[in-house]
Amino acid sequence: MLKTILFESVHQSEIDEMMNEIALEFDASIFHKPTNEIPSTHAKYWVVLNNNKVIGTVGLICINNKFGILKRMMLKKNRGKELGISKLFLEKVVN
Repeated sequence: MLKTILFESVHQSEIDEMMNEIALEFDASIFHKPTNEIPSTHAKYWVVLNNNKVIGTVGLICINNKFGILKRMMLKKNRGKELGISKLFLEKVVN
């Protein structure tokens, strides 16, 4: 069963594992360099769970309550289209 929930620190190890799996598919690094960027107070970060296992992430930064920037949208290989996760993410972020 799919569910989208707000990120909690308990999900971090599964997210790290998923990101490392995804990174193997690319020649160049997909990881950004650490910055001193101050996190936005108008940001949210969700994880998608399938049978209580993390299979995707998405973040949203709200700007002036009119615009949003999607960040860190990642899905495990061969999961997104099969399960309709992109639509699930979009519905969660818009609402």
